[in-house]
Amino acid sequence: MRMPRLRAALLVLAIAASPLPRAAHSGSKQLTLTVAAAITPGCRLGSGQADVSTYGVLDLGTVANLEQAIFASSSVGAGTIVVNCTPGTDYRISLNDGLWSDSAGGAGRRLKNSTSSGNAFLPYYLFQDAGYSKIWADGTFAKSGLAKGGPEEFPVYILVEEASIAIPPGVYTDTVLVTVSY
Repeated sequence: MRMPRLRAALLVLAIAASPLPRAAHSGSKQLTLTVAAAITPGCRLGSGQADVSTYGVLDLGTVANLEQAIFASSSVGAGTIVVNCTPGTDYRISLNDGLWSDSAGGAGRRLKNSTSSGNAFLPYYLFQDAGYSKIWADGTFAKSGLAKGGPEEFPVYILVEEASIAIPPGVYTDTVLVTVSY
């Protein structure tokens, strides 16, 4: 008598464990999902993921006098302009005349003695090229180009001419605003 009960129990287990028939699909529908992104022409100042607040200091060092002109160039983090624009974007980099300029067009830039109470100035010029032939300023003196994509570096070349008069000692500075238009 035990055998028939065991068989009955196994039969119930086998039926319970077997997959149940599923309802057949009566149809299906499909729709599309469009994914889009618009990339507009644009530029970022600096080489990283965010704009920088300054290009650093183009330091001319220390001199005892200006019997000879000072020629110097920038480096990344110390005056070199770094621009990152979307590929194919027309850009224009202009430099204003600085805080202490006495005329427009980049010809009147002056460094001011920040350590004396007087008005001592050193005239200086910023250039786009190592030959010191292309003034860098606003308007027709701006640098234009077509972006390649990725960071592009533009060194700044500076000239402080020799002085025919004695220059008061001190630290001479100016601040120039860099503008990238696109």
